[in-house]
Amino acid sequence: MDIKKSSYKKLSKFLSKMQSEGIITLAEPKKGVETVSSVNFLHPKLENFRVVKYEETQQANASEKEPSYEPPGDTLI
Repeated sequence: MDIKKSSYKKLSKFLSKMQSEGIITLAEPKKGVETVSSVNFLHPKLENFRVVKYEETQQANASEKEPSYEPPGDTLI
């Protein structure tokens, strides 16, 4: 999603919306400085997210160690 096409042109607007939906709680320790003080991980919108771990294969690790480019040998014409 492109930020220019979204309704959230600034981070503060996005954070305010998330607070109004009950997903996060904001605190303002200093004027003009907002901090996320808590996250409601039991909120239905957050419960749908899952962490996906991708395992690297041994072939991918082996190919990274070997150079993929071999310069041509010395040839005289």
